[in-house]
Amino acid sequence: MNLQTILPILILICVDRSKSDLSHLNCTSRNCTNATCKPKDSANSEFECTCKLGYHKSITENSCKPICDKRCINGECTDPNTCTCFKNYILDTADQYKCNPTCPTPCINGFCSSPGKCSCNQGYSSVGSNMTCEPFCEDCSHGKCIKPNFCKCDEGYKKSRDGGCEAYCYGNCENGVCRAPDNCVCSAGYTMSDKGKCVLCDGGCENALCVKGICVCNEGYNKTYDGKCLPICQHKCVNGKCIAPDVCGCFNSWDGPDCTDVKITVEILKEESKLKETRWIIILVVAVLIAISASLVARHRIMQTPTPKDHELTPTQLSKANEELNAEAEEHIYTEIDEFPISKYNEIKFSSEIPGTIKSLNSMNVDYAYDIPKCI
Repeated sequence: MNLQTILPILILICVDRSKSDLSHLNCTSRNCTNATCKPKDSANSEFECTCKLGYHKSITENSCKPICDKRCINGECTDPNTCTCFKNYILDTADQYKCNPTCPTPCINGFCSSPGKCSCNQGYSSVGSNMTCEPFCEDCSHGKCIKPNFCKCDEGYKKSRDGGCEAYCYGNCENGVCRAPDNCVCSAGYTMSDKGKCVLCDGGCENALCVKGICVCNEGYNKTYDGKCLPICQHKCVNGKCIAPDVCGCFNSWDGPDCTDVKITVEILKEESKLKETRWIIILVVAVLIAISASLVARHRIMQTPTPKDHELTPTQLSKANEELNAEAEEHIYTEIDEFPISKYNEIKFSSEIPGTIKSLNSMNVDYAYDIPKCI
């Protein structure tokens, strides 16, 4: 027999003997990890590892690994649904399958992205090696970036159009450049006036143009001895002053182009109306006083007329005499009112008391006067 014929026979003999030897092994000798050793058949000729609940077979037949419903991030599954974190990682409080990196100090305005390393939130950048993150601004010179792209300017500076900070000068430094707080540098051709403004002419030009350092008055204005340009009015402002070329600004109670017209107001009309009413009242009072005085004079003359002692008046005769006397007095009253010089009432000096009014009548200069006798 040659070797090729004998070799297959030898292999079959060795396999059969190995099976016979395994039948004498017990379960503990098979070293089943996280499993139990059980025979495959009733003859106990072969044995196998059966995994415990929550475990599954590994590549090797005698070992079982735990099962986790989700993959453990930055850790490994050491028990069923139990993750054990790697070194420098800690289990997340909200997710039992996730392990987060740890940093020796808290990450301000950021998060711990790997063990001992902080990563900043959006809009923040790391500063130095102390793992702190500060807000980031594209341009915050002369200020402090207090939150992403928001710069708080230092004293003497203000916000610029691009969001940064620029120096502030009183008056906004017109016709110049504000180099520093309240430090205005005038542009070429301009000079700083005593009012802190950049002007072409020293002191500035009001109602004029600055031409080569000299103020030239605008049309309708004239330069005074002190260098001011004042408006010109062709006509004189009698009761006012010239405020613009050919424009008068009138004082109170005056109106018109040259301020010569009296301004008629509601108050003036009311005063004139009251004055007219007062004048008519005075005229009527004076007329009544004259009439009363005339009546008293007539009665006084009649009383002084002698009466014969041997002739007494009867009641009828006395009544008739009184009627004649009253008729004569009434005629005298109307005569006095008609003949009173009304055109002279403006010359009366008015008084709040009647005696003073009568006195003023006696003193006024009229064409004629009445002799009003004193009453007894």
